[in-house]
Amino acid sequence: MNKKKLILISILSLILLLVSFKLDNVISNNISQLWNPILNNIMIIISYLFDSINIILASLIMSIILFYKKKKQQALFLLSTTILGAVLVIIIKEIVQRARPINQLVLESSYSFPSGHVVLSTVFFISLFLILKNKLKYLLILVIIFIGFNRIYLNVHWFSDVIAGFFLGLIIVILGKSVSTKLFCDIPII
Repeated sequence: MNKKKLILISILSLILLLVSFKLDNVISNNISQLWNPILNNIMIIISYLFDSINIILASLIMSIILFYKKKKQQALFLLSTTILGAVLVIIIKEIVQRARPINQLVLESSYSFPSGHVVLSTVFFISLFLILKNKLKYLLILVIIFIGFNRIYLNVHWFSDVIAGFFLGLIIVILGKSVSTKLFCDIPII
């Protein structure tokens, strides 16, 4: 995926974010109609698997692997974008201080906007998407979308929190790729 495509996707995400605020209450008030015990348990497990801490740990482990494979540029790109994403999520949540939807399937106590799960999974998996050569990398996009749906399904985020998470994650990757390209010419694909 080239820089122009990422910029286009980011612009479309911003437009979708603006529209999504209108849908927040409708989606939050009706999502519980999809709930059933088996699916609820699956979604809760997935939520824990893709928790922000686990994404940061996965980024660290993958960066160490890349570093030892002499792929220092890719390791630095992956780790720095993930750390930047985590820091920005904390800062933005504290600035915005948006309450979460009521009637959550699992209790979340931090602020809602943006979704940390979505920001970090977008940063991590899109960074991997840019680094990896394997054709299976396209499945990473589906994982990101699924994580976003998971946050809405559990009713722990508003639809606009998730869209903002996608948008912020893409912007972080675009900035990281731009800085990396200036420092190292480009991020070689492995």
